[in-house]
Amino acid sequence: MPFDRLDQALDGQLDRAAARRLRIEARLARQATENDDLAQAKVLLDAVDDTIDHLRDDGRIGDQRAAEILAAVGDVEDALAERFTAAR
Repeated sequence: MPFDRLDQALDGQLDRAAARRLRIEARLARQATENDDLAQAKVLLDAVDDTIDHLRDDGRIGDQRAAEILAAVGDVEDALAERFTAAR
C-alpha cells in the first residue's frame, strides 16, 4: 500500500498544525484500510484533499508541495480501487 509514500510526502515544509492534521487524517485512512473499511478510507483521503485545498487557499502551502501530497493521495486511492475491485 502506498501509504508510505503519503507519509513521506507529509514530511517537512508544513507548519506544525497543518502537519499534525494531515498526519492524523492519513493515519486514520490507513487504519480504515487495514480494517477493510474502504469507504471510510476514501472519506478520510478526501479530507486530506480538502485540507490541502484550504492550506493552499490560505497560502500555507505552495502549489508544488500540494501537488506532491495530492499525487501521493492519488496513489493510495488507486491502490484502494484495485483492492476493492480484487475483493469483489
